[in-house]
Amino acid sequence: MPSSRKPNPICTTCSLVLLGASPVAGGSALQDSVPTALASATSVADFTEEVEAGAIAEGLEPVSTVEVLEGRVAGLEERVARLEALIVELNDRIDELLASRSETASAAEEAPAPPPAPEPTPASSRAIDDPMASPATIIESMRRNFDSEMMTDPSFVLGLDSPDERARVEADRVLRSWVRRTEGRFRKRVTWPIELDEGVEQPNGERDYRVEVTGAMAGGPGMTFTQRVSERIAGRIPKWLIRPDLDRLLLKGMFEPKLVIVPRRQPANGFNTEIIIEEDHLMISEWVRLEFEVKLTTIIPVFIEQRRRESGDSIGAIDPPPPAAPSSE
Repeated sequence: MPSSRKPNPICTTCSLVLLGASPVAGGSALQDSVPTALASATSVADFTEEVEAGAIAEGLEPVSTVEVLEGRVAGLEERVARLEALIVELNDRIDELLASRSETASAAEEAPAPPPAPEPTPASSRAIDDPMASPATIIESMRRNFDSEMMTDPSFVLGLDSPDERARVEADRVLRSWVRRTEGRFRKRVTWPIELDEGVEQPNGERDYRVEVTGAMAGGPGMTFTQRVSERIAGRIPKWLIRPDLDRLLLKGMFEPKLVIVPRRQPANGFNTEIIIEEDHLMISEWVRLEFEVKLTTIIPVFIEQRRRESGDSIGAIDPPPPAAPSSE
């Protein structure tokens, strides 16, 4: 049976407000809103009737539509409050995560980077165990010393071609000081295994030999020097060389380096000094060359059997010494 109850004017007013129309507004806007408002009012009235009927069926006092709406609003407000609290909690958590991430990034920036993997050291830059092992190692050591000591000295590098005369004088002083120090540093006794050519006899009976140092540190072929040998030693060398049990010859002496500053031609404008280059394999740098000299003490032979005894080589039996002759007494 259809209800004869009239629509609640309050619900009608709420419906008009939700639709954006004013109950006192005039004109076409109000006329257009009327059908929709009436439909909403009818829906609200039906809802109100259902609520009242449910309350009567349960033996409760009917409630007004306003009370129902107020209850729903209160429920929505409570839900909104819970959502707002959740949003605040989530924002706090986000701030904590951002702060933690910022601290981690700062710590990573401050932490030292891990050292790069070491690259294989080229043979030319490896440390020389014994700088005096051969002429090749002596020259290489001198070159390295020059690079590390002179080419890092501003007074030398900047004063070489400076237009200031005092700067050039200072560069020359520094260079001469390095020459004196290096000559003293490499003036040492040496013992080198060598090979000799036939030599050239001199009028006084002495002989000039072209000497090549052998062994692992010799520096390869070409690293040779001329050595004058006394008549006494020169007379013995051919006899040693023809012996089949000769293992090697040893040169003993005092290495006395003589470093010479390479003469330079000064052009008319005083710049771009031209350097006169001599004997590339004896050049320590483009400013210094080495005059190789050994003050010979002696040359001695080492025979195979002697070397076995000295090295403890077990290859080959060593004849025992002959028994002593019986005494006549």
